[in-house]
Amino acid sequence: AAGLGFLSVPIIQLIFEYGEFSHSDTEATALALSAYCLGLPFYSLVKILVPLCYAFERTRFAVGASVLSVALNVALNFWLIDLVGYWGLALGTSITAFIQALILFLFVHHLVVSSWLSDLVGRVARKFMLHLSIALGMGLVCYWTWKEIILPFGFSYFSEWGVLCRVFSVGLLVVEGVLVVYLVARLVGISETLEFFHLIRRKATEKPSP
Repeated sequence: AAGLGFLSVPIIQLIFEYGEFSHSDTEATALALSAYCLGLPFYSLVKILVPLCYAFERTRFAVGASVLSVALNVALNFWLIDLVGYWGLALGTSITAFIQALILFLFVHHLVVSSWLSDLVGRVARKFMLHLSIALGMGLVCYWTWKEIILPFGFSYFSEWGVLCRVFSVGLLVVEGVLVVYLVARLVGISETLEFFHLIRRKATEKPSP
């Protein structure tokens, strides 16, 4: 989400900015994409918390939260589209995802009565804030690289080698983002992120079975 949000302009530029699709169209589309990205982590959290409600046999609450979110989303869309314009639709969806995730999280936390489960929920919340901080830092580093290094070299402009330059610049930013996350994860000891990288490395070096 942080990568898509901070690098929305070069990503949209690489995919769409050709022919009649101007740079102003790229910036407008990137703004909507960035607004949608704000809600991605919370939308993912909802996908985890809803099954937890079903596991606790609180299906009515899960369904009620979903219905409430739909109504809230419609209301926010009508309000924000008048307030800020077209990208208010994306922002309203992200705000709705945050509120739904918050309601479900508080409800699940209320259901958890066992001390070790309560501690687990607390650790998950702390890890979420840690991952969020690292993601925002990674996004800011990549955005600075794009703004201060890549743009001055003109890699993103359309020319004879424009498409290749755009592919190279976006690929460079993605690699930089992955490296930043990996190095910070090693520095602060985030086991989940390191396990993910170890899994990728093991899959890449694993010999195919005969």
